[in-house]
Amino acid sequence: MRGTVGAIYSFVAQLIGFGAGPTLIALITDHVFRNPKMVGHSIAIVCAIASALAAWLLLTALPHYRHLLAEEQAAQG
Repeated sequence: MRGTVGAIYSFVAQLIGFGAGPTLIALITDHVFRNPKMVGHSIAIVCAIASALAAWLLLTALPHYRHLLAEEQAAQG
């Protein structure tokens, strides 16, 4: 089961990373900056937003993870 969850996680992460990442960078470059030479700024924007989203998701999941760890430790001893 752990292997299946790891495989699904990898698939979804790569699907988002390889699918949405370049597309968002291209859309920002084309529709916001309207200049192909500004692709570096588009990459910076996408990376900043993705990092903030990842941090928020991590902080949201952290209490649940701590709860599961506490349950596991209580069951072990």
